[in-house]
Amino acid sequence: MDLALYSNKPEFIVVYGRRRIGKTYLIREYFNNKFSFYTSGTEDKSSKYQLSVFASKLSKYSGEDIINLKSWLEAFTILEKYIEEGKIKKDETSKKYVLFFDEIP
Repeated sequence: MDLALYSNKPEFIVVYGRRRIGKTYLIREYFNNKFSFYTSGTEDKSSKYQLSVFASKLSKYSGEDIINLKSWLEAFTILEKYIEEGKIKKDETSKKYVLFFDEIP
């Protein structure tokens, strides 16, 4: 993960494995909970519910009020916009955006 954090290009890391073995803990510890954006999915919940959680996280990290997202395309478009506008902040140490999507169904 060090190479990804300090690389000169964007990186994508996937961590997968059996349930309850510490994947989330490992990532939180490594990044010292300093995420530009963090959200977690919820098992067996509707897409509408998942989008409302994502909207809540967008509001938290951007300081903007997000009430109702209609689609995942809209959700990620808004996330991208907020990054471009500087409403979502870079990690101060690595000077990168660290986005953590946990429990993606």
